[in-house]
Amino acid sequence: MRILVVDDSFFMRRIIMKMLCEAGYIDFLEAENGQKATEMYKSYRPNLVIMDLNMPELDGLGALKKIMNINPLAKVLMCTSMGGQKYIADELMNDGAEQVIEKPYFQDLVMAVNRVEKEQREELQRLKSFVQ
Repeated sequence: MRILVVDDSFFMRRIIMKMLCEAGYIDFLEAENGQKATEMYKSYRPNLVIMDLNMPELDGLGALKKIMNINPLAKVLMCTSMGGQKYIADELMNDGAEQVIEKPYFQDLVMAVNRVEKEQREELQRLKSFVQ
């Protein structure tokens, strides 16, 4: 599973990738803002995007909308330290986010990534059985 990790903080990208490496994930791409994330999504079509909300050049919400325009089935987990503001989470979910994860603890991150991977594996199995 290829995962695009998007955060303007190098340190936060490292924390996310370390957590996911410990859970067995090893294929990562990185971007430091929403503009680069959108370009990388077009080029590499990762299975999952984990993206910060507040970034320079293009924020996470703008990048989420662009990624969903590229692929309405894209899987994007949004990370924000504004977890207490429900309207932000609602807007992100309405614009296509799979889930909103609260920073800096990322308590549900590995569970959310495992869920997305399982769903994609099951979908692939359904497609394979349909073709056969």
